[in-house]
Amino acid sequence: MKSSDQTLLQRIGFQDPDKMTTRHDLAIQYLSQSETAWKLARKFMAFKERDWSKRSSSYSGKADMEDRYTLGTAIKCFPEAALTKGEGQYKTLVGFIDLVIRYETIWQCRGIDGNPIPRDYSSESTDFKKLFVEVKVTERSISDAIRQINLYRQFLDGSPFVLVTDYQINEAERQMLDQVLIAHAVLGPQFSEYVNAQADKPPKKVESEEI
Repeated sequence: MKSSDQTLLQRIGFQDPDKMTTRHDLAIQYLSQSETAWKLARKFMAFKERDWSKRSSSYSGKADMEDRYTLGTAIKCFPEAALTKGEGQYKTLVGFIDLVIRYETIWQCRGIDGNPIPRDYSSESTDFKKLFVEVKVTERSISDAIRQINLYRQFLDGSPFVLVTDYQINEAERQMLDQVLIAHAVLGPQFSEYVNAQADKPPKKVESEEI
């Protein structure tokens, strides 16, 4: 392969053997299911909740307020999303993000400890946020995964990531992820059931339009 055909990730020495495995494909398909994608979104919201401090302000010294995000109802998944940098002839492919989840959130401003917020100062709005997912089905150094995600973040303004592994990590590895604000989830028995189910029923061929 010519260097010009490689992604930036490959040119600086990152190799990802998972990309060539069927299990990696199945993991992305499994995580792309609406129910599973919502689980990841909820997990990330809970992860962030540990680090968000309550932002409060005062209305004439009468009521403290805080910001809260809750999940909405809409969600959409984009597997193997291309990440690029530059424009035109200088455009470079950085790599492929395993899964991007775009989900709805509802922002609410409310009183703390039951303090009422005057009607003119209460607020609620709907927004869509993105969650980036990196999947590892082959056990590898946690530092490699962190370096890969940190490289991606250079071109995503520090966007939120969840590392999903097909194996358990230890406490020291979890602490490393926490330090760089990367959430973690492990593929469990339901994923194994999904893999077995796919093996029992070959994929149905789709009739495409002939041209």
